[in-house]
Amino acid sequence: MINRRAGPAAARGALVAMCVLFVLEALVVPHAARAELPVALANADGWAAQPPGRERDRILQRWAAQAALADLMYVLRREPLELGSVEAMLVERAFALAPAGREALRARLAARLMPFETPRLRKRMGPFAPVLGRLAPGERASAFRVGLLIPEGGSYADFAQAARAGLEAALAPVGSALPAEIAAWNTGEDDPGRAGAALDSAARRCGVLVGELLSAPTLLLASGARVWGTALVSPTATDEAIGVVGPRVYQIGPSGYERGERLARAVPLAGRRVGMLTSAALVTPFARGFAETAHSSGAEIVMQTTYAAGATFRAEVRELVAKKVDVLFWDGEPREAAALLKLLAREGVSMRICGGQSLAPEQHHAETHFLLEGVVYVGDEWVLPAELRATLERESLERTGNPVGPVFVRGWLAGNAIRAALDAGALCPEEIATELDRRRMRGGFLEAHGFLAPGVSGLVLPVFTISRGKAIAAGE
Repeated sequence: MINRRAGPAAARGALVAMCVLFVLEALVVPHAARAELPVALANADGWAAQPPGRERDRILQRWAAQAALADLMYVLRREPLELGSVEAMLVERAFALAPAGREALRARLAARLMPFETPRLRKRMGPFAPVLGRLAPGERASAFRVGLLIPEGGSYADFAQAARAGLEAALAPVGSALPAEIAAWNTGEDDPGRAGAALDSAARRCGVLVGELLSAPTLLLASGARVWGTALVSPTATDEAIGVVGPRVYQIGPSGYERGERLARAVPLAGRRVGMLTSAALVTPFARGFAETAHSSGAEIVMQTTYAAGATFRAEVRELVAKKVDVLFWDGEPREAAALLKLLAREGVSMRICGGQSLAPEQHHAETHFLLEGVVYVGDEWVLPAELRATLERESLERTGNPVGPVFVRGWLAGNAIRAALDAGALCPEEIATELDRRRMRGGFLEAHGFLAPGVSGLVLPVFTISRGKAIAAGE
């Protein structure tokens, strides 16, 4: 707030500060992290990073009087030791600009003001005043800081590097959008205590979380994120039950359910008798997506059977023959698929076979490729449109030294969803979650499990038919 009763010396100091600010606004900010910022905001953010002092605070005070709400929130992502006493003024100004309809943002700003109110509150509340200042430990969480929770080093180092590089590439701002910084926490390898501590630290500072890589630690993080109320985006975990842990837990596809849907639509099923044979060790949504879509397509599912490891498949083949199955959905390990196909050929049983990536030619010895003739399978990952693929290829090579792979793409898709939320104006964790909810895929399993629509035109799930030992993509 401007002190209109200040003396001549203070007035001269304020004038000097204004001149300094004017000169700095005319300069190009050299720091790469701020290259995309408007010059006035970049300089204000630069001043906020300087040691607290009267002149610095006066400059920020004058800037804040004209600053937009989003710009204030961007500077307020900084830590208390950086902002010093000017923080209260910046928060008050942001609160004054936050419209009545943005209650979550206003609540967080009000909670952030609470510690500064302690001297006044102490007169009324006595010993309870310090407690009031600690009631909302996450009120400093910034929408412009993304928490990445992954194992650094060890056997997953390359995957972690790829996920982070994809996230960084997607979060880079375009045009006038404000940048988001990534803060990474090491969750260790199979270390629940470390993962839990990383979550607590990240949720205090970050508006949205991304992680982990594997299912077990991601389930732990999802449970903690539900308590904190912070959105968590899972890019690679394979256990899709993660998405039902909390209303703000989201997943990056493709889902196994979605792959099953795609496969069922690619195989003519109307009026066909369908059998389903799946490994008991692979209870996934893949079979469910295929079965529900096949049923709605007019197929009759006459057999649904699981098998145990080491099965000879003799009983299963007899059942397939007895029930006159003409389309078989398969989900199991490649070596088990080879054993089944050999038995079917030996018994002279003919039917259309379809399934997942375990049926791909590269999963089998060349001498057994003839058994795969005519098999249809759906891929595990999205196929990117050519232009985007080329762009991400360059990004991956520049950031990791490696060609673009599925983990990089999934990290990029997670960052792309978060970038869209920020570009839509989200300024606090609740608003980011609201924007992510708008990207949630609609209907049935996918919506209930928090899968996000990729938001990329031309993205497809590939379906292949095996011909002469080679996988031919649909449309080729």
